[in-house]
Amino acid sequence: MGYKKGQSGNPAGRPPGAVNIVTSDLRQIIKAIVRRELLTLPEQLAALPSEKRLELTLKLLPFVLPKVESVSCSYGEPIDADAIFGFNIGRTVADVPELREAESKFWELYTEQAQSDGGICPTT
Repeated sequence: MGYKKGQSGNPAGRPPGAVNIVTSDLRQIIKAIVRRELLTLPEQLAALPSEKRLELTLKLLPFVLPKVESVSCSYGEPIDADAIFGFNIGRTVADVPELREAESKFWELYTEQAQSDGGICPTT
């Protein structure tokens, strides 16, 4: 005969959600080790060659900074007026003279920078 879901053969056993003592002790030991290592991290980083220091720093970044998604834009695409103005006006950058001017200046500077870097510059 089987038991019902959520019911065991030992009603006086460990209550639901109770942590195993060994798990709790191990967790405390690991926390102490990590805390001690974090305190020595600046000295350890300073002792590393610059390539290794950069490599380690890049590996640690996801733990302190949110992941950023790349965004692309193109001339004349609709703007997110909700984010910029707080309401939806249904316009494109080309419809707003100030934004059109700012976007033109951006692409001009972007093109100059890409050409001076020898990079490939997208057409606008």
